[in-house]
Amino acid sequence: MKSKIFQNLSSKISKNLSPGSKIIYGLSGGSDSIALLHYLNENFDFEIKACHYNHSLRSKESDEDEAFVRDFCAKLKIDLVVVKKDIIQLSKKLKKSIEETARDERKLFFEENLINHKAKKIILAHHLDDQIETFLMRLIRGTGLTGLSSMKEISDNYFRPLLSIEKKEIIEYLKKNKLNWREDESNSDIKFTRNFIRHKILNNVLNLNPNFKHSFNGLLNNINLTNNFLNDLTDEFINKNLIKNKNILILKTKFFIDKPKALKYLVIKNILEKILGNQNNIIFKNIDDSIKLIESEKVSGKINISKNIFVEKGYDKIFFYDDKNIFNNDFDYEITNLRTTKFSHFLFSVTHKPNLKGYTYFDISSFDVLSIRSFKKGDKMKFPNRGITKKVHDLFIDYKIPRFARKYLPLVIINKKIIKIFNFDHMTVNELKKNNKNLVGIKISSSFIKKLIN
Repeated sequence: MKSKIFQNLSSKISKNLSPGSKIIYGLSGGSDSIALLHYLNENFDFEIKACHYNHSLRSKESDEDEAFVRDFCAKLKIDLVVVKKDIIQLSKKLKKSIEETARDERKLFFEENLINHKAKKIILAHHLDDQIETFLMRLIRGTGLTGLSSMKEISDNYFRPLLSIEKKEIIEYLKKNKLNWREDESNSDIKFTRNFIRHKILNNVLNLNPNFKHSFNGLLNNINLTNNFLNDLTDEFINKNLIKNKNILILKTKFFIDKPKALKYLVIKNILEKILGNQNNIIFKNIDDSIKLIESEKVSGKINISKNIFVEKGYDKIFFYDDKNIFNNDFDYEITNLRTTKFSHFLFSVTHKPNLKGYTYFDISSFDVLSIRSFKKGDKMKFPNRGITKKVHDLFIDYKIPRFARKYLPLVIINKKIIKIFNFDHMTVNELKKNNKNLVGIKISSSFIKKLIN
């Protein structure tokens, strides 16, 4: 039975899903999910796999919800998958809030079924009232323009066809089709933020402007258009200027410093999301502090974003990284066999052939003690030909080697004396003539290090 209320819904669904498509359907048993599932089953020939997650949050009522959806799907001859977990205990184990745990577990459940059943989309029954409530919640808690765009109709594998439809239309559909649904009694408890917004704030707004929901759709559309434009600019900037070096992200300040502040904000937010993997952990202060560091006249500096996440400045570069996911920068390798060797982040190449390009030649005998290690505080290099001794730290400053990169530079040591740092000609000593009988050519190469210093 087609309803006039859902007339525009049919073309929207047909545009995104072809006949016979396999879909995963999130079924709670509430009014929204029951109405949309019934509508899909009545009007389309999709291969539907309904998925119900029993969170065990409301004890007997949660089990009654499960029994209800089992009976509903059986009547409609729709396949149903049910999973039941104790979300309260799971949240304690994962050290996350109950709400976050429930959301993450449902998402995982839906997406596992999407893969297992080779489905095209996960369909959820969020509607316009949900969208407005989410918008107001984020506005009250504080968010940026991206956060205000709220839920999207199409987002990755998710499809929310009811986002422009009001709750009252859904209830009317249910009544016309004589459909029952489950009510969660906690939805009327205004101690929860969403319920307070629904019953107190939104109702009062509607008293002031009965057409608010309609005008809200227009506002949200404008926000989304603006967001899309800014996101395109952000993606273009990041694809062109962000250097990915293993688990380290590098940004050169000269490409960033003269950009509009709005673009700076979105670029840093996007980069931090790549490192953190969870945008919910990013606050405005993280972004603002990062921009202040980049724009400051200081040649170096470091801020801690969250746990092991750091933003570090070194001359003309900014490094974004998770301290737990980067190469070990405290190393000391003894070279007992003089041959080409691959280490964690660099290649130590050895040759006995003279005059090879890129190699520096030294007098190294079997009695010499050779090692390669990272920089240590107090390290010095003696340059006999120039008659000077310099602190390695000062050499790094002279040649503007970022503090972050210094700890990754391999120092070649012979008999406790530093003879070479990475492949720098200006940080090499004791170079010999090519006719020496113990002539050994050494070269250190690393694309990883080059990206840190170039």
